Amino acid sequence: MVSAEVFHELMVQENIILQTVAIAVIILALLLKSRKNYVYHADLMLIALLINLVQLLMHMIPSLVSALGGLGPVTYNWGTAIVAVHAIVGIVAQATGTYVIVEWAFLAPGTNVCFRRKGLMRLTVLLWIASYILGMLYYVVHIVIY
Repeated sequence: MVSAEVFHELMVQENIILQTVAIAVIILALLLKSRKNYVYHADLMLIALLINLVQLLMHMIPSLVSALGGLGPVTYNWGTAIVAVHAIVGIVAQATGTYVIVEWAFLAPGTNVCFRRKGLMRLTVLLWIASYILGMLYYVVHIVIY
């Protein structure tokens, strides 16, 4: 039987791998967009969004609750600050990404809506990358070093 600590560490490793895959998929999607291959770009962004959503629900939200002290008092330090900013930025990235994908796929299919949402899509990618960097920073400093 695997202990809770070992299981959590395995989940952390799996999350890092899948988040890195999601960022790689986003980079590939951006490359396809620059080549005006908008359908594959959208498909890859949907894949990245779904990878992130599964990780958000299965790992990140439970880890956030645990890192912030569960339902008890919160200990404030640099680690909780990074986790809090990472969570806010990540949730906003997930929400805006979901909005763009849902609008494109169900409400107004086609590229016309996408071109009107270019600013929002760029913001979403920047937020996603910032969230990834903050998550990796927290992992390296808090998990690896400490």
